[in-house]
Amino acid sequence: MMQNELASLRGVLATLRAGIRRVWMIRGAAITVAAVSAAAVVSFGLDWFLDLPLAVRAVHLVVTIVVLGFVVRWALLRPLRTPMIEQDLAQAVEHGSHELSDRLVSALDFEKRLADPKEPESREMMASVIRDAAAAASRLDFRLLVDTRPARRAVAFAVTAAVILVSVALAAPAAFGLWLQRGLLLSDIPWPRRTHMRLLDFPESGPRIVTRGDDLRIVAEADGEEPSDVTLHYEELADRSTGANPDAPPEVTFTDTRRMYAIETEPGRFAFDVRAVSASFRVWVTGGDDQDDEPVYTVLALVPPRVASIAGKIVYPKYAGLPDAGVRDASFEVLKGSRVELAITANMPLALARLVHSDSAEITPVTLGADAKSMTLSFDVAQSIDFHLELTAERGQTNRPDDDVFHLRAADDQAPDLRVLYPPARIYRTPVGIVPVKFIARDDFRIASVTLDVLRGTTPFGASTLWPAEGAAPPADARRVDAYRPLDLLQFAGDKGPEMKPGDVLHLTLKAADSNGNETASSDLSVEVLSDEDFERRLSQRQATLREELAIVRRNQQRARAAIIELRTAVAKTPADAASVDRGRDLQVDQGRVTNDVAQFLNGIHQVFDAY
Repeated sequence: MMQNELASLRGVLATLRAGIRRVWMIRGAAITVAAVSAAAVVSFGLDWFLDLPLAVRAVHLVVTIVVLGFVVRWALLRPLRTPMIEQDLAQAVEHGSHELSDRLVSALDFEKRLADPKEPESREMMASVIRDAAAAASRLDFRLLVDTRPARRAVAFAVTAAVILVSVALAAPAAFGLWLQRGLLLSDIPWPRRTHMRLLDFPESGPRIVTRGDDLRIVAEADGEEPSDVTLHYEELADRSTGANPDAPPEVTFTDTRRMYAIETEPGRFAFDVRAVSASFRVWVTGGDDQDDEPVYTVLALVPPRVASIAGKIVYPKYAGLPDAGVRDASFEVLKGSRVELAITANMPLALARLVHSDSAEITPVTLGADAKSMTLSFDVAQSIDFHLELTAERGQTNRPDDDVFHLRAADDQAPDLRVLYPPARIYRTPVGIVPVKFIARDDFRIASVTLDVLRGTTPFGASTLWPAEGAAPPADARRVDAYRPLDLLQFAGDKGPEMKPGDVLHLTLKAADSNGNETASSDLSVEVLSDEDFERRLSQRQATLREELAIVRRNQQRARAAIIELRTAVAKTPADAASVDRGRDLQVDQGRVTNDVAQFLNGIHQVFDAY
């Protein structure tokens, strides 16, 4: 009977031991699952955002396995290997059930003492304690004695971690599957990039050709996720020497990195301006998770094509009478109506040449010669011409818009310059008088003729050609004509009209015309016809007036001379004082007046001589 009660008591303790181990196992398994899930999520996140290299992933996997091993050992293996003796279980039961009052521990102790014949305690009392302990233990609900809260918390944590892991896997199944290969199997498989950087305006194959010295804007475009920063990697290349192996890698002479700026009006695009490209270079861009050096773009800076020589001629219009002139410059002046023919040679073979007019949007293709370097331009110059000769080399580089600019200034044929030396504006003649006509005519090319038109009052009276003289040989240089022609009033009208009579006023007009038809006329020259008596009377009056003016000039001159002699004599006798100095100044003024009177008298003589 006692053995049954002890067996029942031990069964109760075994049930308690099994419940505790079950709770520990659930808790340890939950912690293990939570740790594995958390480690998987963290590892996936690190690899996803940082793109860990293979070596780092290998180290990370080893560290994760070691940490998980410690977690399993701490949360699962060590609790399960912890021994649970009956005395400890009994104490735990009595701690949770105060009504046992140490009877369970005492019962286990009395079991050992019952078999000892030397035990002084009463066997009936020990047996009674064992029976009471077994009865009390059989009534206990051992589920209430096992604390399952740590296990429940661990399970909740494990479920949460597992749900997060499953959610991540379901949200990005392809990426999660790729991580399993990268993180667990350590496969060298790259992540699919979220950002792909590429440069715009570059050919699919071969370098981009630019003209050396020009500015170049490099524009990058981000496909996919737009990065916050984009870096331009720059490597300047040395020029290849003549005869170098074209397959040899280029020599890098300088490297640099530059941050590209975002183009506000074009989302996803970034730019960098290279000022005055001086050498060839290669570039690539990095941004976001695109951090490799591919693709590499090459910019080939080449010397621009230029006009190497100009050989041309100017064919002047026939009226100019000038021989053809040579042209060696891009800017020159040419007479309107001329034809210009330019033979131009470039410094390198060309693929294309175009004539771009400065004053319009007109673009004219230019035909290249067989050598792809020579070309011919022809113009009939009716007005000034400004144009840029746009040259494109065989490799694609072009000359600059401000180079190879031609300026053809169209010069007008100026009207002749006519200067009439005689007659003056108004003269007097008798009906049988002669009017000398003397003139100088100049032109920038050639004087064609000089004519004289005569009006009597307002009525045409006659016309004549003053130059060239009839039957005269043409001059070697007709740009200047000096001529003298007497106009006989008696013979001028001839059979064309009546003779001159007193009171008539003739209006003379000289006209000089050049070979282009430009004409210059003189001012009005008047000839007043007087009778012989009136002519002599007027001449006599004018002569008398001149005599009176001459007498006044002589008298003033003698008075000034006498005053000067007197002043000299006085100064020679006594030192000069202030009054003498003032007197000398006054005499100097008087002498100046006399000189002016003499000049006016001589001018009057000339006027009389010219008019009569």
